[in-house]
Amino acid sequence: MASDHVLPAGTAEPGLDVVRASALTADDVLRRLDSARGGLSDTQAAARFAELGPNAVRSDEARWLPVLVRQVRSPLLVLLVVAAIASYFVGERTSAVIIGAILVVSVGLGFVNEYRAVRAAEALHSQIRHTCVVVRGGHPVAVDVTALVPGDVVDLQLGEIVPADLRLLEAWDIHFIRRFMLFFGPISSLFDFATFAIMLGVFHAGPAQFRSGWFVESLATQTLVIFAVRTRRIPSFSSRPSAPLLASALGIVVIGALVPSMPFASALGFGALPTGFFLVLVLLAACYLALIELGKRWFYRAAPPAPARATVGARERRIGYRILRRARRFTSAGGNR
Repeated sequence: MASDHVLPAGTAEPGLDVVRASALTADDVLRRLDSARGGLSDTQAAARFAELGPNAVRSDEARWLPVLVRQVRSPLLVLLVVAAIASYFVGERTSAVIIGAILVVSVGLGFVNEYRAVRAAEALHSQIRHTCVVVRGGHPVAVDVTALVPGDVVDLQLGEIVPADLRLLEAWDIHFIRRFMLFFGPISSLFDFATFAIMLGVFHAGPAQFRSGWFVESLATQTLVIFAVRTRRIPSFSSRPSAPLLASALGIVVIGALVPSMPFASALGFGALPTGFFLVLVLLAACYLALIELGKRWFYRAAPPAPARATVGARERRIGYRILRRARRFTSAGGNR
């Protein structure tokens, strides 16, 4: 969030507005906010929250007087009041009483409906909670968006709501992706060539069996490698995959291994594979995953990516700015039934 206000005690420099923050490097923004890529400590966050308050725009509470004022300031009601007064002074007192009764009933019903709607909207709003992931003390923590403070490092994922005015620290790094592809891609190709050699040199496979072996090996290795590349942890099984991911991945491997034996396999250009191939497949997959694990150890040690993407600036406090929430049921634009 951006503001011209001074940050809490302990920060290096005054708060940054959006324009100034966008003109600085990410490291300069972190330094001026007395933060780091590993986020604030719990003590720092608590101190800033105590001084600056919640990350929320102040809104009006449901009060009966503003609702009543909105009901009686309708131009139509003013005309009816004038008509009632005129009727009274010209001797049409019965008409004046009737018009007055209509006014009271109309304003009363409109007031009751709108006040109930405002109270209901306020109760509903108080139950809505939005959370985001911030890095506190180097560890990701899910917090309510109202608990964000200047200097927080926020981890944003695709499709999430931006919880404040943020300065982007990092996003997709094309250089990192290129290094990843150039490093792990040849490992995959190496096992493809090993499969070619085994199919031709050991099993003396024809075209149909060759296609089947390459298909099954490629599908198995490229599906199982998901468990290795989905996490930076080494070994990968220290990060436990979800049951749906595990079941779907193993199901794909099993179905792929059965495809060459299906009745429609010939239509796809596949042929049945010998039993010995599946023993070789298990060995190839195990060696492939082991080599990927060794490669991860070197790859991430050489270029560890930062854990977060954006930092929260000092919050903007606009004096007098409020959100006026209206939820009118059974009322017209003028506030009457």
